[in-house]
Amino acid sequence: MISGTVHLTDASGPTGEPQITVFVADIAGQWHPFDFLVDTGFDGDLTLPLAAIQQLGLPYVSMGRARLADESGRDLGAYGGEVLWQDSIREVVVLHSEAQPPLLGMALLWGSRITIDAHDGGEVAIERLPEV
Repeated sequence: MISGTVHLTDASGPTGEPQITVFVADIAGQWHPFDFLVDTGFDGDLTLPLAAIQQLGLPYVSMGRARLADESGRDLGAYGGEVLWQDSIREVVVLHSEAQPPLLGMALLWGSRITIDAHDGGEVAIERLPEV
């Protein structure tokens, strides 16, 4: 199980960001922790800022066009990477985005159960679903 915490981001109302820490491998195979916002509206694996992608030495794969929540489009570089996910190493596509915190999307969450206790400091739990 992967766990994290809900962080209140705006005192004006019931907003919160479910965040988890995921370990991403650099080009030498060393693991580095990054905090990600769990974003079920994002259909990719992960985003990271360019400085982190360069620090990790991730290989460039392609350029793609992404449609954002505000319906605008943006070109994003795609990089190959590996993460520790549910007790195994998983290959992922890391998109270049300066969004903070970086995003973790549905492609990586697929096959998982997500539980979010929706309050400041609430628990976020991600479990592998049993094979169906």
